[in-house]
Amino acid sequence: FADGHRIDVPTDQEHTSWELYGKRHGYAACLPHGQVRVVRHDLPDDQAVDS
Repeated sequence: FADGHRIDVPTDQEHTSWELYGKRHGYAACLPHGQVRVVRHDLPDDQAVDS
């Protein structure tokens, strides 16, 4: 976070470890094996980030 706070969550080999939702912006999730998925709802499709 901008003020220096942080949340540490270990990855899981079988389950989603965490999900973070932003009102009208999209979400990010840490999938099994530490893969991160980001879906943006606040950008046009041609600018969306999908990791």
